[in-house]
Amino acid sequence: MFDILHAALLNGISSHVFDFDDTHLRTVIHPAGPVMSAILALAEYRPVDGRDFLNALILGVETECRIGNAVYPDHYDRGWHITGTAGVFGAAASAGKLLGLSEQQMIWAIGLAATQAAGLREMLAILKPGGMLVVEDGDLTLAGSVPTSSLSWFANLFGRLGPTRGLNYALASDLYHLVKAAGCTEPEIEMHQPALVRGEDRFLLKWTVEEAAPAFIGAGLVTSAEMETILADMDRDTKNPDILALGPRMSLVWARKPD
Repeated sequence: MFDILHAALLNGISSHVFDFDDTHLRTVIHPAGPVMSAILALAEYRPVDGRDFLNALILGVETECRIGNAVYPDHYDRGWHITGTAGVFGAAASAGKLLGLSEQQMIWAIGLAATQAAGLREMLAILKPGGMLVVEDGDLTLAGSVPTSSLSWFANLFGRLGPTRGLNYALASDLYHLVKAAGCTEPEIEMHQPALVRGEDRFLLKWTVEEAAPAFIGAGLVTSAEMETILADMDRDTKNPDILALGPRMSLVWARKPD
């Protein structure tokens, strides 16, 4: 059982295993992969009507193909993998449609998608069977401080929020075993936990909790009054130079894919 984010990732990988992709010939985009991967994972968590699902699929495919039309062929010829760079917009539009986002919320979703648009044609050889798989993720439930302080609320709240949202914020700690279970060989792993010593970076934990506060309150994990106290305590401890803030523990795993 995987959370929505990793389910969408696995859907995307699965959609390309046999390389029998649908293709928008004018741009060489494979439209269904990015869009279906996202909304299938979403629909599994939040069941939707078939008509609404199909409508969101069509909207997402049209969105990515329109963007592809605007940048092809120069974009592709410069080495960008257009299914990744344009497909992310289709995924955002289709998921946003199923979620019933407002116009402003959809603008934000498209903006977030734009910041994650990526894909290099150079990777095609690496991603073939026998190529290398590289994955990295952070375990939010292991962030905190030395000595222990109110900054531990970051890990506490995200650890409790995950199950209410179909998410596993600790999945990063299982990356190595997940890669092995997928049949990849010669797996290697590096793990590190960034120390937030000085500057604005020290406020990462506090700012993240503050941004996610509506979700914590909406899930019934804390009240508004309790959240105000938590944020005040985190602000105080973040400013204390004797408390070392620790970000999420990061896991970087690489292995050779099966032939």
